[in-house]
Order: sequence, then structure tokens, then C-alpha cells
Amino acid sequence: MLPVFYSTAGRVLAFLLWFQSLRTVDAGVAGTFTVLIPISGALLAVLALGETFTTAHVAAFGFALGAIALATWPVEPRGSG
Repeated sequence: MLPVFYSTAGRVLAFLLWFQSLRTVDAGVAGTFTVLIPISGALLAVLALGETFTTAHVAAFGFALGAIALATWPVEPRGSG
């Protein structure tokens, strides 16, 4: 029963955060952060279910966070400088 609670609570929290973020940022930027869904699931599995945290997790988290950083990096319009 505990995994059902964690998965449901995580989804509800994710949707609440998603709709809150749409009030403050563009949908394209908010959509970029859907990359965090598997990261939060993996972290919950490690913390709540005792799964093993491996170097593959570290690499995947790094790639995901790097993708978010690149997608949200501020860019100056061409011809403005």
C-alpha cells in the first residue's frame, strides 16, 4: 500500500507544481522541467523503498539537469550587442 501512496502523492504534488509554474513562466520552460519526473521517482525509490543508488543514477541525473540548464539558459537576441 505504501508504494501506491507514494506514487499518488508524487503525482498530485507534480501536477500542483506544474500548474503553479504555468502562472509564472512560459509553457515551454515549464515543460522542460518534466525531465524531473523520473528523477523524483528514482529518488523516492531510493529513499522510501531502499533501492540501490548507483553511478548510473548519478550520470542520468547529471544529464537531465544539464539538459534543463541548456534549455533554460538565457540567450541574448541576435543583433543586440
